[in-house]
Amino acid sequence: EHKKNLPAYPSVIGVATSPTGAAVQDVCSILARRWPLAKILLFPCLVQGEEAVDSLIQAVRYFNSDRRADVLLVRGGGSYEDLAAFNDENLAFAVYDSEIPIVSGVGHETDYTILDFVADSRGATPSAAAELASPEISEVMLQLTAVSSKIAFCLSSVLQAEQLRLQDLDRRIRLREIIKRQQIQLASLQKDILVSFENHLQKQRAKLSELLVRIEAYNPLNVLGRGFGLIRNGSVSVKSVEQVQPGDLIDILLKDGEIYCAAKEIKRK
Repeated sequence: EHKKNLPAYPSVIGVATSPTGAAVQDVCSILARRWPLAKILLFPCLVQGEEAVDSLIQAVRYFNSDRRADVLLVRGGGSYEDLAAFNDENLAFAVYDSEIPIVSGVGHETDYTILDFVADSRGATPSAAAELASPEISEVMLQLTAVSSKIAFCLSSVLQAEQLRLQDLDRRIRLREIIKRQQIQLASLQKDILVSFENHLQKQRAKLSELLVRIEAYNPLNVLGRGFGLIRNGSVSVKSVEQVQPGDLIDILLKDGEIYCAAKEIKRK
């Protein structure tokens, strides 16, 4: 339960190991090749003999106090007797209490020490431990490429959607402008129609007035006002003496009333 997760992309990798030997170079080469972006801090310490335990504990405490390393690789190896320091109880507690994740790279595949069980991760060999402590940059680049492709695809989708939205907005704006122009044209047309209708109405009023004047001129009552009368023999208007016989009752319509009389004599021209 105490074990910590190894950092995915460490910026500083600490290595506690003997400063001499080809194995140290191999570990550093693997770290530099797999993850060249990280800085390697090498803490030279004893990994064999009576003073190895104190030296290893000092390395663990140094990296915890220095706080620069994101992960610590403890490397050792040799015969079973050479691994005695990595079975020490005090070293086990120091590794257990470490706030920095520790990778154990001690011994060979079949060799287990107490350090392997208290460390946060164990490599079967020092080289395997170096691989656990560092990501493979080529794999990271592939992942970044895949992520970049997804981001590019998402951005392209968003951009396309925004372009469609802008096109729709532009279409709406253009449509509003067309409607506005048509409304202006319609208002102008309505004004022209009203003016034309008013002119036509005035002309019709003038014609009506003229017609009323004519009608008034032919009004029989106006004629009666000038001293003339309308003669009727029953219901028939009399226009000729031939329409009246002596003794017929004649109705004479004047301006201010009617005169009823009888025809006494018919005199023709």
